[in-house]
Amino acid sequence: MDSVRAKRRAGETKLVLDSVLDVSRAQALYRTLDQALGQSAPIVMDGSRVERVDTAAVQMLAAFGRAAHERGLKLKWQAPSAALRQAVDLLGLGAMCGFEA
Repeated sequence: MDSVRAKRRAGETKLVLDSVLDVSRAQALYRTLDQALGQSAPIVMDGSRVERVDTAAVQMLAAFGRAAHERGLKLKWQAPSAALRQAVDLLGLGAMCGFEA
């Protein structure tokens, strides 16, 4: 199972994260995030389904957030789950992931 699904709509790319984001799914996550960086549309990240996330996945999301910023792409989070927010906050990577303060 993929760890993220991409939905491209007029004017934005929406990425819907799966319930589990861990190192075993890192390659699929990387592929989809990398493809999204190639688009010129704003990116909406739906993290509402995330129940379990490990450090490797959070680091990948942080690198993605930084890369999106460097490319001038707008990145917005839609309803990040408590588990996702807790993992990101624990690692101190909220700003890099693109979470609003």
